[in-house]
Amino acid sequence: MRLSVSEGTVLGVFAGLVLWAAASTPDSRPSPDVDAREPKPEVLILSGNEKGFIRPCGCTKPALGGVHRRAEAVVALEASHSILGSISLGNLVVEGGRQQQLKFETFLLALSSVNASVLLPGPGEFLLGAEYLANEASKLASFPFLVSNVKLGEARPFAVNHRIEAPKITIWGLVPPMPEVAGVTVEPPLERLPALVAALPPQDRVIIGWGGLESEIAPWATGIPTELQARCLIVVGGTSDIPRWLEPVAGVKVLSLGSKGRDLVALTLGETWELITKRLAESMPGAPDVNAMLDGYRQAVKDEALAEQWPKTAVPEGYAGDQACRECHLEICEQLDKSGHMRAFATLVATNDEFDPECVRCHVVGFDHVGGYLSPTKTPTLVNVACEACHGPSEAHVQSQAKTPGGKVSPEFCVRCHDPDNSPKFDFKTYWPKIQHPKPTAADGTGK
Repeated sequence: MRLSVSEGTVLGVFAGLVLWAAASTPDSRPSPDVDAREPKPEVLILSGNEKGFIRPCGCTKPALGGVHRRAEAVVALEASHSILGSISLGNLVVEGGRQQQLKFETFLLALSSVNASVLLPGPGEFLLGAEYLANEASKLASFPFLVSNVKLGEARPFAVNHRIEAPKITIWGLVPPMPEVAGVTVEPPLERLPALVAALPPQDRVIIGWGGLESEIAPWATGIPTELQARCLIVVGGTSDIPRWLEPVAGVKVLSLGSKGRDLVALTLGETWELITKRLAESMPGAPDVNAMLDGYRQAVKDEALAEQWPKTAVPEGYAGDQACRECHLEICEQLDKSGHMRAFATLVATNDEFDPECVRCHVVGFDHVGGYLSPTKTPTLVNVACEACHGPSEAHVQSQAKTPGGKVSPEFCVRCHDPDNSPKFDFKTYWPKIQHPKPTAADGTGK
């Protein structure tokens, strides 16, 4: 495993914890059998476009993907193929913030563990800060960062190309305009291509990693010279659930990696580009050293209390807690106790994700609000998706027993958490009966 961490990086204690965990975990990966009589087919591994899913959401079934499973799949591939390099297309994260930094740094460590060759940072990484990428983050990786059309001031802090000597492949990384990123000059790809082509070694094949949308490829792909088109491949993250070939653009083949890192993707390096994929299934335990890195990430998120630092908005009244609802609506509450909503927090505890704000926010009451959930110890009455998670804060209702403003719940409200990323099979008509309960009556003591 190649891991490089310099002193003074923003990881701090997290880096030491992850490296210690990874180093102390026995490497149980099988040693690939080498058959000297027949050379193994040569392949190039492609990854990226994880969009923040360093491991899959446990609420989604089947839970596909994750850096730990990709590492396991790479080892299996090594048994039958010769891996000449590994390219990450970037967009590992899609927003800024401290948690995304920790997540990105864990991605870097996981990529280093499988001997990644190069990372092509996308717009998602630049939201962490261009200076951070060029200085602090790059020190964590055992591989270069490649962006062919970006300057910071007058300097080019990132590599502009990466070459695999055999079988002579040059890699370029291009990104779209990023007006939201301070201090960055993005050269239009169409204007940048001539200089890249001029420096290209003769007869090299070219892989262009594109950090933007599929629909943005055509305007600049016209700048690829005719004589290079047959030797060129454009790789984009894309929006599809699975890796797939797209329609050629300007005579150049285009490959979409698929979204959220759910597959291992490799290209054979014979006379033509051929695609090899393996779905990273829920049944795969993952590589032990990368599982240890994920544990280190979880511990760092907990130690920094990131869930408690989540931005909160003010609400007109406070949260009363589940026990206050039970005083008048005991029968309804006991009915809801049997639902998955009231086991929501326990599912996070089972996977050690109970301190991860990206997970917690849909498993507790009032996470986005002042006076809502903070932690299991500080706000124990607000765990699980209890009454106020759907009907809103009820402190005033408890005191006056007036009708609650959030009495009715719509499908639009439910999809705040049951969204395509975390609940892709959600159907309101199917799910609603699982939590449906009678309206409060006079027998409940309120008549409201």
